[in-house]
Amino acid sequence: MTNRKRSPISTAVATAALLLCGAPTAAMAQSTTATPGKMPQQHDGMKRMEGMKAGPHQALAMAYGETLATFARAVQRQASGSKTVDVDLARPAVVEMRRSFDQMQQHHQAHMSMMGDDMKSTMGSDMKQPKSGAMKPMAADMKQMEANMATTGEHLTKLEAAAGMNTPSPKDVAAHAAEIVKHCAAMSRMHTSAKPSAAKPH
Repeated sequence: MTNRKRSPISTAVATAALLLCGAPTAAMAQSTTATPGKMPQQHDGMKRMEGMKAGPHQALAMAYGETLATFARAVQRQASGSKTVDVDLARPAVVEMRRSFDQMQQHHQAHMSMMGDDMKSTMGSDMKQPKSGAMKPMAADMKQMEANMATTGEHLTKLEAAAGMNTPSPKDVAAHAAEIVKHCAAMSRMHTSAKPSAAKPH
């Protein structure tokens, strides 16, 4: 067999073909290596953000909130449509409501404090420069939760005053108890919606 020499034109065509075939591969390799450097940081940041939404303080705040609502419903049921308030029920119930509210508020504030510190840490280390709107939904939820908490406290104070009268007004007692039940339900829904969702496969 004799060795055939390739012409300069054939060699140039072959080299060009190899370069063209290799170019997309190289580009894909570059994009593959560039992307993972950013995605894990953002993913870790989101995981940490979700982890902040659940914790012992939030669980305890929810438990005390449910207790508060349970006593408020008992008071509301008794006073609604009644000519008199059963003070033997209302007054001890209000005492328990105050204790539950104070504990709920204490654990809520502890949770918010931890959440705020972790958010700052996450933004500083993992997310670095998050989009300006990234924290807005969470901040709005926090603001709404604080508003519900404050309104609940106001109605509880008024309920204490109403139940403490010599002849409590069933209408006033029932109205304040109903407002407490309503705002407790709103806070419970917000706590439930704040639970981290199941991780999606990547």
